[in-house]
Amino acid sequence: MTIGTGRRKLVLNAAVLTAVSLLLRTAGMSYRVHMTERVGTEGIGLYTLTQTAFLFAVTLATAGLSTAVTRVVSEDIGAGRENRRVLPRALCYAVPLGTLAGALLFFGADPIGAHFLADARTALPLRILAPALPVMSAAAVLKGYFYARRDAALPAVSDVLEQGVEMAVFFALAGRWAPRGVAWGCAAIVTGTTASELASLVFLAAAYRLRRHREAARGEPVLPRLLRIALPVSGSACLGAGLRTVENTLIPRGLEVHGASHARALELYGLVRGMALPLIFYPAAFVSAFASLLIPELAEARAAGRVRSLHGAIRRVIQCALLLSILVAGLLAAFPSELARLVYRNEEVGRVLLILAPLTPFMYLDSIVDGMLKGLDEQSAVLRYNLFDSAVRVAMVRFLIPYSGFFGFMLVMYVSNITNPFLSLRRLWRVTGIRPARAEWVYKPVFCAAAAAVGGRLLAAAGLARNAAGLVACIAVFCVLYLSLLFATAALGEGDLRFFRRFFAGVRAKPYKTS
Repeated sequence: MTIGTGRRKLVLNAAVLTAVSLLLRTAGMSYRVHMTERVGTEGIGLYTLTQTAFLFAVTLATAGLSTAVTRVVSEDIGAGRENRRVLPRALCYAVPLGTLAGALLFFGADPIGAHFLADARTALPLRILAPALPVMSAAAVLKGYFYARRDAALPAVSDVLEQGVEMAVFFALAGRWAPRGVAWGCAAIVTGTTASELASLVFLAAAYRLRRHREAARGEPVLPRLLRIALPVSGSACLGAGLRTVENTLIPRGLEVHGASHARALELYGLVRGMALPLIFYPAAFVSAFASLLIPELAEARAAGRVRSLHGAIRRVIQCALLLSILVAGLLAAFPSELARLVYRNEEVGRVLLILAPLTPFMYLDSIVDGMLKGLDEQSAVLRYNLFDSAVRVAMVRFLIPYSGFFGFMLVMYVSNITNPFLSLRRLWRVTGIRPARAEWVYKPVFCAAAAAVGGRLLAAAGLARNAAGLVACIAVFCVLYLSLLFATAALGEGDLRFFRRFFAGVRAKPYKTS
């Protein structure tokens, strides 16, 4: 595959994933608002608490599978030695693993809910979620295969189907189940999750049968190669998820020790994890698309001995991630209360958005840099950094939140979300030899966003953002001002525009100098 063709496919797949991601995030935000109206803030907190145990089980069932399949298939394509045994071997490893995770969650729901999550009401939702785990394991393998084949549209369609089924099932059940109590309202949500995962797997399996490629029957042994990639990623993800699960169960308990009631502790937890963070990550669709697509691109380039040819693309993706995330941080700082009222009709969320706004660039960078490192066979480094980060978080949650309450919760968020991306970025620079352009990527955009935020705040203070139409107009003014200042300060220039035109045309751009 030539560089131009590879870039065209990368851009096309990124465009597909970005469009679908924006659609899903919009639907998901609307869905979360309706969930909040049906089950209340405490119900969102209980659902988020249930998700902490479920996500650990998901990590056990799927961690490393999609990445391993993507890497092995991509490397084989780059080396010209495709092997049709990859997918069957991966499924033989994935499905039993998912079944084991599902059985542990189903039969352990009562002790997990009562003792670990400290809320027996989570047992019913956990049992409903358990059958989804082997289904998710198989789906992860198929998605990894399609990403390696550059068929990003198929996983994207499965995600749309998944979201639609989940919402339809919830709305069908919520009217009857939610009045029976918070636990049953949460059960309505997770029933939609289980049904949606099954629908997604059926679609992916049918798509594979229709679009299966002709591959050689023989090649290098597959399972050792899969395990060499999957085990470090899986170990990293499982240990990290386990520590995060411990952390997430300690947060409501710590808030209670500090003086909050159990219901209030769940509300505060739900405000941050279940409401504020989804809104912060809503515009991250472009970053998320490239985070998943760069793994096969880098793996194939590395196998073909042309990793350096993609260094320019890596630089530009990081530059775009920073410019976008700094813009989002400025918007959150300028319109926190207005956004919270528009989306959730809850101004308390706005205070959380304002506190977390400076962390937005670090949060956005974290996922995309991790994806790049995995594509460069640096999953062991990702393991080390994630474990260190999770251990620090658990220690801080355990000893800080009981004594300082919500302030301690926010301090934990700051320490963790700065430390992890800093370590990952340092590793990426060392592995690739790329030098970051700090002035153009960070200092100038921060200045531009701060100036635009002051202007946006003045518009809001004048009452121009009181309704949805006014807020949209104020956001548009903010974005125009931010972009204008980027060009005025030379954070963006004609060289950047030329590069993007050539990149999206699939033509190799000339390297540019950094300051």
